[in-house]
Formats: sequence, structure tokens, C-alpha cells
Amino acid sequence: MISDTPFLVGDKPTLADAVFIGVARWLDFHAIAHKSRWPKMAALRERLEADPAVTYATALESGDNPTRTGSCVGHVPLAEVIGQFGQ
Repeated sequence: MISDTPFLVGDKPTLADAVFIGVARWLDFHAIAHKSRWPKMAALRERLEADPAVTYATALESGDNPTRTGSCVGHVPLAEVIGQFGQ
């Protein structure tokens, strides 16, 4: 069902692409299947993973301190959120 457009619903990324890349990565995390099993999904995922915003978010998720581009106006580590608002 994935079309041949650069993104899920056209030529520009949308919220659908942000959700997709997060969920698509579960294939690896949960060792469900190799991404090559679905070629169109793999191609879309590859394009999204090359996007600077996804690269930045993935680096933050990994605990790295990536170079800022000015697009992200703030990041709060999950442990800080849990400490402030959790139990």
C-alpha cells in the first residue's frame, strides 16, 4: 500500500512519516523480520532515516549529544520527566 512518492502521503514529510519511522524501527528492536522483507517500506524507511530530524532524534535516543541545527528548541531527558511528573 506504500506508494512511490517520497513520503507516505506525498512529496513532503507529515506526521504520518514521523509515526511510521518510529513504528518501523520496532522490526529491528523486537527482531520481528528483516526490513528487506517489504522493499517499499524499506526504501521509505531508508529515506526517512537519512532525514536530519530523524538522525538527530535517533542520536538523542541513543544517549548521544548531537550537533544542534537550531530546529529543536529544547530536549528534556526522559529520566527528568519521570522524576518531575512520575511517581
